[in-house]
Amino acid sequence: LGGAFLERPASGEEEGAPDVAYVGTAACIECHKEHHQRWEGSSHAMTVEVASESSLPPSIVAEERVEHPPGSTRYSRDGERWIAETVGPDGKTTEYHLTHVVGRMRVRMFLALMADGRTQVLPAMLEAPTGEWFDYTKLIFGAGGTDWDKPPIVKPGDPSFWTGPVRSWGAKCARCHVTGYEPVRPVGGKGPRLRYRELGVGCEMCHGPGGAHVEHRAQGLPGEDPILRYRDLPHDRQVSTCLQCHMESEVVGDGFKLGDDIFDHRDPTLLIDPERVDPSGRPLELIYDGLPFSTSRCVKEGKLTCVTCHDPHGTGNPSQMKYA
Repeated sequence: LGGAFLERPASGEEEGAPDVAYVGTAACIECHKEHHQRWEGSSHAMTVEVASESSLPPSIVAEERVEHPPGSTRYSRDGERWIAETVGPDGKTTEYHLTHVVGRMRVRMFLALMADGRTQVLPAMLEAPTGEWFDYTKLIFGAGGTDWDKPPIVKPGDPSFWTGPVRSWGAKCARCHVTGYEPVRPVGGKGPRLRYRELGVGCEMCHGPGGAHVEHRAQGLPGEDPILRYRDLPHDRQVSTCLQCHMESEVVGDGFKLGDDIFDHRDPTLLIDPERVDPSGRPLELIYDGLPFSTSRCVKEGKLTCVTCHDPHGTGNPSQMKYA
C-alpha cells in the first residue's frame, strides 16, 4: 500500500500516484493550520493506518488468538511485521502479513498482503464500541444461509471467501479510504491492484487535486482560484461530495469528479434486509446513510447538507458532530 506522500511506505500496493496534480495534505498545512490540527485527529485522517503497536487493538499487540465464528485467527509479531494466521484458500491454516488497519469508530478491519500482490480484507473484524470480534462475511457480502442465528460459512475458493474477489481491498474498499485512488491492472495477474497518493481521506479527497491551487496562491496568479469549494457547489452536488463514500452503491460509470452528480456514476444499493435497516429504512451498520438522507424532506425541502451538522475536518465530538 505504498504511496508517494507516505513517509514510510509499506509493501503491498504500488507506489506512485495517478498522473494528476495532487500535492498531498502536507502542502496544505502552512495556510490551513487550524483545519489541519482538527483533521489529523479525525476518523477521516485515520481511516487507514499502517499496522503498528499504536494503531492495532490490544489483543493483536498481545499476540492472542481471537474467535470470529465460524473461524479464528492467531496474531503474532515477526520483527517489524505483524502476522495473522488463519485459514487460507486451500483450507489450510496459513500465515499472512497484516499490513494495515481500516476504520476507527464502528468496525475495525485488517488488511493482509497476498503472495501475488493483492491486498485482501482479513476475516476477523472488531466492533470498536464493544471490543467484540466477529466475521462480517454475511452482512457485508451476502454470503451464507438465511438463518441469522447461525454464523455464515463460506468455503475456501468461494468468491465471498476472504481471499476471493469479493473481499478485494483494491476493488471494493480502497476508493473511499485513500486519496488519489486509481485502479491498476496487474501484468499477468500478479502485482498491485491500485495506486494512490495518500492513506486516509485527505484534503484532496473533498477539494480535488491541489496542484493548481498551490501554484495560484504561491504566484499570485490572476483570476479565480481553481480549488473546489464545497459551499460554492449547487445544493445537490454538495451532498454528492459526501455520498461518493457514504452511500452503499455500485460503480456504473467511471470518471466521477467532485462537483458531478453522484447518481450519474453510482447505482445505490437498496437496503431492505431487516438485519441491515431499521423500520424507517436507516442503515444499522457501517456509515451508509447517504441514500435515505439524500431523499429525505430535510434535504429536498429544507436544503440540509451533511456539513449542517458534521464538520469533515473533525471536531473532537463523536461522528465529527459540530454540536456535542
